Amino acid sequence: MLTQNIKPSFIQVEVFFVIIVGIIRLILDSSFITFSSDLEKVWNIALDPYKFPPVKQLYLKYFITLFIMIRTFTLHVSIAMYVVMIWPAVFADTPRLLIPWITVATLRLCIDIMTTFVGLYISLSYGVMRFLWIEFLLVQILQHGPSYYIWLTIVRYHGHLIQLRELRVKKILEEKMYRIQSKRKIKQLLLSQKERVWSGMEIDRIPISESTVNSVIDRINLKTNDLTTGSLDTLLEIIEKHKEKKDIQNDASSSTNLPNGQTA
Repeated sequence: MLTQNIKPSFIQVEVFFVIIVGIIRLILDSSFITFSSDLEKVWNIALDPYKFPPVKQLYLKYFITLFIMIRTFTLHVSIAMYVVMIWPAVFADTPRLLIPWITVATLRLCIDIMTTFVGLYISLSYGVMRFLWIEFLLVQILQHGPSYYIWLTIVRYHGHLIQLRELRVKKILEEKMYRIQSKRKIKQLLLSQKERVWSGMEIDRIPISESTVNSVIDRINLKTNDLTTGSLDTLLEIIEKHKEKKDIQNDASSSTNLPNGQTA
């Protein structure tokens, strides 16, 4: 579910007010109480047999009875749907919660329209100049006009919520695309910087020829030989000095060991 802080709009306040009025209006509706008496009135009504034969009267009464039953038994369902609609009216979200009420209200509105046409048909059958149909039409407009206004408001609000949801989804997609493009730009910038660094290193690099490498190796070998020769000469000198010193010590010791009066 998409959630976003949205300031209450005029249509949102209007829908909330319409829902409260609709709940109160349906609670005060006495269709369940007068259901039996309404059916009795329909079947006890006497129409002109010349204008409405018995078979036609029977069909008309069946239709009117069906209309009354549908309106009566959808009354409590409509009240429950009104309560459900409080959530989208307050939070301007989840337009799907309006669909059940719109379905039931559309059915009730169709019943009202069909009832009005049936009543106009019966009224006009007694003559246009008797103005009975005008009185009936005014009564129907005053009775069902608020229902039509409520239905139109809720349907319009449903479309408004769908537009808001599309805008939210579009905004989220734009943010994601912006992040993706930003990441791509950063990657391109890093790659360009790497290329610049590598190109700078190639420019600053000093090429070393093969002859230079060979000369360095020869010098290292020569230096190693010099170090080895010098160390050997030093060792021979130390051995020679040690030998001379030992000979001197031997001569001295032999002279001290001779008998008195003898000389070497």
